[in-house]
Amino acid sequence: MALYGLLGGGVAMLFYLLISTISPSVGGLAVKPISVIYDFQDGLYVNGAEVFSTTGVQTEKGAVGSDTAGLVPTHTLTADQLCDNSMLKITVGNTTTPTWTLPTSALLLADCLPNVGDYKDITIFNSSAATSSIIAAGSGGTLYFSSSSTIGASDTAILRLHRDTAAAYKAILTNQPS
Repeated sequence: MALYGLLGGGVAMLFYLLISTISPSVGGLAVKPISVIYDFQDGLYVNGAEVFSTTGVQTEKGAVGSDTAGLVPTHTLTADQLCDNSMLKITVGNTTTPTWTLPTSALLLADCLPNVGDYKDITIFNSSAATSSIIAAGSGGTLYFSSSSTIGASDTAILRLHRDTAAAYKAILTNQPS
């Protein structure tokens, strides 16, 4: 900051760039790079070309979605429901324990996991007071779970969707204690 006030902003920045590219120290004065963290809401562009995309980047923002199984024993969740929400409230329409199947890998990867290594966390809340729900992987996915693939009545679970190859995902279900 003293250098900034002494030399002025532009000159100080030029001085810093010159020193940091030529030598790690000048006259015994060590020059250290400065790290700054920015929150990019859109991509980062240099000379009109996107050099960093926010597509597939995990964020802490979210919405609450919902779905009702109705009277069917199996129900498929959509990629939009999982990718566009941070919490999904599921409701069972009858007393039979339904199976909620995750989307196919093609749909899920195209919607929110475009790159190998991308992941998405979502909280699933079973809003049914009396009926449990079973979670199952869709085509191209593999489900792993901490204790059970069943979410109890009025319970929650954290579902992590993780793209592990060019064409597949792993779904990791962690049940939360009531």
